[in-house]
Amino acid sequence: MMWIAVAALLSRCVLAVLYPVVDPTEGRHAQMAAELAQGQSSWIIPLIRVQGDAVPFMGKPPIPVWAMAASVRFFGQHEWAIRLPQGLCSLFVCLLVWRTVQRFEPAGSWPAVCILFASPFFFALMLTATYDPWLMLGVSGATLCYANWAVAGATRFRWSLGIFAGLAVGFLSKGLVAVALFGIPVFVWTWRFRGWTDLRLHAWGRGFVIFFVPVIGWLAFAEAHHPGFLKYFLWNEQILRYLVEDYGDRYGSGHVYPYGTAALLFLAGIGPVGWWMMMAAHRVPKVEASHPVRSLLVYTMIAHVVFFCFARQLLWTYLLPAMPLFATWCGLRVPRQKPIRAWIIPFSIFVWSLTLALWLPVAGQQRSTRHVFEKLPSSVSSLTFLPKTPSSAFWYLPQGVRLNDHPSSYPGSLDAIPEAMVADLYVLDTRECAKGHFQFLLGNTKYLKVERGWHLVQPPETLKP
Repeated sequence: MMWIAVAALLSRCVLAVLYPVVDPTEGRHAQMAAELAQGQSSWIIPLIRVQGDAVPFMGKPPIPVWAMAASVRFFGQHEWAIRLPQGLCSLFVCLLVWRTVQRFEPAGSWPAVCILFASPFFFALMLTATYDPWLMLGVSGATLCYANWAVAGATRFRWSLGIFAGLAVGFLSKGLVAVALFGIPVFVWTWRFRGWTDLRLHAWGRGFVIFFVPVIGWLAFAEAHHPGFLKYFLWNEQILRYLVEDYGDRYGSGHVYPYGTAALLFLAGIGPVGWWMMMAAHRVPKVEASHPVRSLLVYTMIAHVVFFCFARQLLWTYLLPAMPLFATWCGLRVPRQKPIRAWIIPFSIFVWSLTLALWLPVAGQQRSTRHVFEKLPSSVSSLTFLPKTPSSAFWYLPQGVRLNDHPSSYPGSLDAIPEAMVADLYVLDTRECAKGHFQFLLGNTKYLKVERGWHLVQPPETLKP
């Protein structure tokens, strides 16, 4: 089982090196990190580009962007460098899963790690330029530390510090939702097993320092530099975001799904291996009806799913923190002597690797601008994307080429193109442009088709700089 986990990790690392930075999520975070690493942004609240304007990104805390910017500054502007911090987060979570299962059920430690790699959500997101691996590290890490704390002896103090550190990482990556996803199930679990007296054994003094010093320090600095930040961040992004459809998002559009969708996403996230493990669990004799550690894992998974079942804003990536907890539960609960385990786990990992490998050309053609810049003529000194500039263009922009961003006043029409957008070459995304706009350009200009949906367009004489 150990070699299956190592092979899965290596295959995922290879894919992270090969595939391009994709829009919109990875491109947005890569642009923020690159500009921060180059000294063009603020470390307190990094800048994000919205309709051509660089504005402070007050939607989420900055620790993932800090880590990505530090990696880019140290290793250079490479795809693998922007994904490296998230890979380290995922690797640390794997180690916590292994350590937790090793304490209670040594024979299930490596199968639990393999089950985690067999999760399509974890396998896809573990090495991406997104915030979600950091939320996973915070919530899953704090929960697994709590499970170890509940039974630890001499090391209980260190596990308690790990809980507070995980909550600090979770808050500084996604905000109050990390505290809620951890605190609600822990409260129910403590009430269920009447563990109120054990709470005094936590390292409250040092733990408060570990959590509150970075959290309150960042909140205070952010409010001092950008008055009104606390109101928008704590009220709009942390509360209204999950209660109403229109919560006043300044940086894009929300994703609204029917109530209960999170349950289906959880089932999709655990994958076929998880489905079989859940069915196999019903065939295992119950050794203990109320096992404290297994109950904590189950309570946290249920709280995670129920919370997002009733949230008005939802993405499939929000379910990622539940995947390590499910893998840990499987390692503790499900028998490992079943014959099916010999092939279903490596087969699932192979399927996810092959799926991502086949997705690489599609990502390069449709969801990234890397192919555009690879075919960009060397004589071009200015460039304009139409009808809008993808975030990944800022990541791949070569030196010496000016990228004309779109001012907020640009109406999206070629007839009304402002002087600031006039360029040597235009990059036309036919999937986004209006049909008449596309036909006018191709009928009056010379163009080169780069990939599916992308065209490099030479401007007519009236639009040349």
